[in-house]
Amino acid sequence: MRWGLLLVIFLIVSCDRMPVELISKTFTFEKDTLNKTIVSDSLLRDYYFQRLDTVNKHGFLFNYRFKEEDIKSRPTLIIKGKIRSNYIYSNAAIIAIMTHDNIQVHWLPINLRTQIVDLNVWNKFYDSILLPKSTNEYPINSIAVESFLGDSKNENFDLDSVTIIIKR
Repeated sequence: MRWGLLLVIFLIVSCDRMPVELISKTFTFEKDTLNKTIVSDSLLRDYYFQRLDTVNKHGFLFNYRFKEEDIKSRPTLIIKGKIRSNYIYSNAAIIAIMTHDNIQVHWLPINLRTQIVDLNVWNKFYDSILLPKSTNEYPINSIAVESFLGDSKNENFDLDSVTIIIKR
């Protein structure tokens, strides 16, 4: 009887610490004449995706401002979607840039080098990073997520159907 009561109390306490999803957003790309990273598929005219094909090129994905109660925890950034490249060891990455009032205080990369399985074919990817805890020295109140193609000549890196989830 006592063990049953302890088990119930333990389950109630442990359930209180379940991750809370702050935001979940899926991006599919549409025609955009201002954003030069959005291109159309040559076979399907109405199918658009993000392409990075120049050294040190960035592609904006997402921006989120944390609420006060979320800053104190260590949120987890989860990213999944489809990628395609003509390099088996792609130099592409997804970068999380943490800022405080538009001043960069920290950044973390998600390298996509090992996520490409087949060349020139859409590959599904999934990765996550634990964001640093906000401190007085490094206060974090927002995050920007970008795709980035590093020093890679002649590489075409494509990104599509990206889902970004932030949990605390």
